[in-house]
Amino acid sequence: MQVRGLILVYLPCLRCGSRKVCFFVPSTVRFRDFPDLMCDECCAPHYLNITPEGVEYKRDTRRYPSDNYDDNDFIVIAGKCAERPEEPPDEDRPGYGPITKYPRKRFTTDEIREVYEQSRGRCGICGKRWGLSQHGRYGWHVDHDIPNVGGGWETEGMENFQVACAKCNLKKGRGYTSRDVRLALRELVEACVNNAILKKRGSSLRQTALKPA
Repeated sequence: MQVRGLILVYLPCLRCGSRKVCFFVPSTVRFRDFPDLMCDECCAPHYLNITPEGVEYKRDTRRYPSDNYDDNDFIVIAGKCAERPEEPPDEDRPGYGPITKYPRKRFTTDEIREVYEQSRGRCGICGKRWGLSQHGRYGWHVDHDIPNVGGGWETEGMENFQVACAKCNLKKGRGYTSRDVRLALRELVEACVNNAILKKRGSSLRQTALKPA
């Protein structure tokens, strides 16, 4: 998509999987990094770096926006809490900060019914309708709308659960695939080449193996 000389590219979110990380490719930009790219779905920040050698794309798991830092440390720090606190951690912002998982061991009968009712018995992925009694290994599963692999206190809240067919849930995985990211980055490279940003170095970048960090 092109808007007044700017090319608009949507990249997959490395937290929720939605292809809603918006990046405008202006015609005057040179090789440089772009921090604080935001997912329109879950607000997770991302980092993008475009150089003649390739494209680096990863999730920014620092606690605050890049203006608060003097360096470019985007290391993902993962952790796990045995029990989810009733209140969110101090200064918690959806999608920001180190990845912390709060896994649930099981759901009560009332919680399963609540998930079923708020989903109206339909799979949140394909729309298939299920009966409440069909919950189970080969029927429907309780699925995270925003995958919990990306962490966050809110991913284990009841409002983030939905009905999902067993096949849909298992196929969904972490919400995105390496193939999805690679294809999106290739589209980004083509947009840069077509917008004359990469100029003479465009052909070499087009052939670079692109990987999400």
